Amino acid sequence: PNVNILPNGQLVAHHNLITTLLPGDLSSTISSVDLGYNQITTVGDLYGFSALNQLTLGNNPLTGGIDELPVALQALYITNTQLPCLPWLPQTLTTLTCTGNSFTCLPNIPPGLNLSPGNYGFTPALCPTSNACYIPPPSVRLFAGLQGAWNEATGLMRDDLRAQGLLPLTQPYTAQGYSYVFNNTPLTVPAAFFTATGSTAVVDWVVVEVREGGMPGTLVQSMPALVRRDGRVISTTGDTLLTLRVARGSYKVAVRHRNHLAVINFASQPFWNGPTTIDILTPGATQLNMVAVAVTPSGKRLLPMGDVTGDKTVKYTGTGNDRDPILTTVGSTTPNNTVTIYSTRDVNMDGKVKYTGTNNDRDPILQAIGGVLPSATRTQVPVF
Repeated sequence: PNVNILPNGQLVAHHNLITTLLPGDLSSTISSVDLGYNQITTVGDLYGFSALNQLTLGNNPLTGGIDELPVALQALYITNTQLPCLPWLPQTLTTLTCTGNSFTCLPNIPPGLNLSPGNYGFTPALCPTSNACYIPPPSVRLFAGLQGAWNEATGLMRDDLRAQGLLPLTQPYTAQGYSYVFNNTPLTVPAAFFTATGSTAVVDWVVVEVREGGMPGTLVQSMPALVRRDGRVISTTGDTLLTLRVARGSYKVAVRHRNHLAVINFASQPFWNGPTTIDILTPGATQLNMVAVAVTPSGKRLLPMGDVTGDKTVKYTGTGNDRDPILTTVGSTTPNNTVTIYSTRDVNMDGKVKYTGTNNDRDPILQAIGGVLPSATRTQVPVF
């Protein structure tokens, strides 16, 4: 064939009789490939070719489909082919020209993709589940537990905040200074979310983070969610699967709570088509850094309680400790007072802020740091 590899990393081989494009055909340094007007029926897995940002395959049969596109691809030109369906589109894709094809929908929509109908020959929209070109997006089936609300006797968390009508309909983390990254879910829920009772009742709001790379990794997506008494984390649309907007690959998943230390699974898990299960609550189900979790007598693993100040360290004494804000809330001159409120000072999550007496919020902080040495501290591991 007439192939030209240019000094700037471009491979040009249009108007030939090439029949396949496989990973072994390319160099890892090639940034642009033009194989238009050939006889290519099948394109193999190009996912790992991170340097390849432009791919032209127009006027080829492509009847065997495209396996995986390059992870960092920015432009894809596939006009006038017999491609049955589009493959999953990389999150970096900004230009897609695909007029003259039989498919009429997109498997996913990258955030920067130009959606001008003239580039498609149809109005670009996601494929419905009934369409043959539908691809299940990466998602996570997530389980987690909060030490402050945990009831060892029942093996469930308490839902006192919900039962007392204290749970807000809007997630509380933005007001605390948290900024979501690439969130694709509502920040509010209807009141009906909090009517369920029993093991599926909502306990509280959490933040779910998706991280890529080493520990703790780079934050690539975060979203508000709600945790139920049984540990199931659900989306703000009510789904038990949390849909991701990141590219398919391997990720860690972290769970944050407003007065607990965050926890992240220790090893990256593969996220491809459909759901991946991350179970932070159940022993043996997910690799965890065990220093980072609170372990119950039954072996359940929980986000450690007591980070009242939100500084990622639980302290009972000293500067910036987590005990003093509880006293401030009830009144420094009225330590026996009780305040019914939705607050980070409510360490045991019973809907009441108490400094003294039964079920107070001061003692759980001491318990979280070991229960023996008041000057001890417990820091989020890793800090992220």
